[in-house]
Amino acid sequence: KPFQGYSLSLFNEKTRRHDITYVLNNLEGDSIDRKLLEKRYDEFNKFYKELVQQNLKPNMKLDKLIENIKLIAGNIKQESDNIDWDAGIRKKVPELAAYIFALWTLKNAEHYFEAEGSDNRDNYLLQPHAAQVIAIFRMLGIGDKNEELKNNL
Repeated sequence: KPFQGYSLSLFNEKTRRHDITYVLNNLEGDSIDRKLLEKRYDEFNKFYKELVQQNLKPNMKLDKLIENIKLIAGNIKQESDNIDWDAGIRKKVPELAAYIFALWTLKNAEHYFEAEGSDNRDNYLLQPHAAQVIAIFRMLGIGDKNEELKNNL
């Protein structure tokens, strides 16, 4: 347990080298719109960083963040036999992903607070890697030329 924070810091330092540019340059697949995918990722990243910055404090209360996730997701509910995947829903995916990942980061922030006084304190946070976010977006059809939901099975 004492070295988990340091181990996380080293991991984050190494994986940060593979940023969004690296991920997009090495992405393979059909009908990928890299510029659109980068735009959606930038939207996600802006939301994510703001949410973490606003909520990251000792003894933080995450109820409001959870409520916002429910509000966003509640408006996207679908019936399995009739999936409506329009621009309004696609536009919410980066924001919803940002809220979910921010909640994950904040719920696992104990090493951040233990690293008080460290130069690279943000490295002690569990953070989503660009490849994880892009993988989720791709599964949901985000970044396709038509941005439509496809059966990936």
